[in-house]
Amino acid sequence: MKEESGTTIIALKFKDGVIIAADRQTTAGFMVYHRKTQKIHQITENILFGGAGLVGDIRTLLNVLRANLKLKKLRSKNDVSVGEAANFLATLMNYYKWTPFFTEIILVGKDEKGYGIYSIDEAGGVEDFEDFTATGSGMIYALGVLETEYKKEMTLEEAKEVAKKAVYAATRRDLGSGGGIEIWTLTDQGINREIFEIKEAVEKQK
Repeated sequence: MKEESGTTIIALKFKDGVIIAADRQTTAGFMVYHRKTQKIHQITENILFGGAGLVGDIRTLLNVLRANLKLKKLRSKNDVSVGEAANFLATLMNYYKWTPFFTEIILVGKDEKGYGIYSIDEAGGVEDFEDFTATGSGMIYALGVLETEYKKEMTLEEAKEVAKKAVYAATRRDLGSGGGIEIWTLTDQGINREIFEIKEAVEKQK
């Protein structure tokens, strides 16, 4: 049975940091397989990883990236930047583009250049975003919200509300997204993870 993270993953910058958020649903074909899947993972103290696609492929890329960044830090004695991490992953995925990893990745992080957002596609194409991005089966719905609600220099609370709205919009329309919302923030104070439930009461129609 193939487990797929149909998924909506978004990332956005705000005044004091960067947010990456995702839904929590995993599917197997047309069946909801799990509603409490963790789709965002910490790579280092300053880098976060979110993946949409086949769960096995995401897990493999996650493990390979962690191992290689640890090795690079041991050899260089320096922290790896989020840009370097994105380029490593892009090179790896491009190498396997004829037998690809069926996943798209968003990396966010902080380095000497400030806060960064990178998106890597199945063929290893990498893009650097100045404000926000989204990926996964629900990205079109999330991007609609981000396009209208996002503004530069938002506070942390404002940014979290926009992130919640974007992922929630996708869960309303995309069959691959649902189960709740997971929001990670990266600031000078460190990394923080929050989980939000989506509650919809069933009421008798009058």
